[in-house]
Amino acid sequence: MFVKLVIGTVTTLALLLVGGLAYRKERQRRTTRALTINTPNGIVEEHFVRVGGIDQWIQIRGEDRNNPVMLILHGGPGWSNSTFTLPLRSWEKHFTVVQWDHRGTGKTLRRNGKPGSGAMTFDCRVSDGIELTEFLRQ
Repeated sequence: MFVKLVIGTVTTLALLLVGGLAYRKERQRRTTRALTINTPNGIVEEHFVRVGGIDQWIQIRGEDRNNPVMLILHGGPGWSNSTFTLPLRSWEKHFTVVQWDHRGTGKTLRRNGKPGSGAMTFDCRVSDGIELTEFLRQ
């Protein structure tokens, strides 16, 4: 009796695990399809740029490079907006959307560490924002 109970429990857990993994894989496929930009003049770039003397991460996405650029300024520090790429996907039809992990945030923080991020004063953030905007204008 006990052996049957253990086998039944293990079987149930295995089925739940396999089902959960299959569901996760399907969600990943759907997300990948939804985020795909394959228009002739589309842009999908993610990389570090040198801003304010440190490497800062940006993501640039849009269906037409000629659309106006929209720089997303999130409230950070410590909070990266890149998790909102999928919800912002519809904006990419009308804008070239730039998400920026500024000092103390996301991949920028991971790259530089807290000590390497320097002072996160209001003036520093404004200066970084202006420098990044000039980079994007080019």
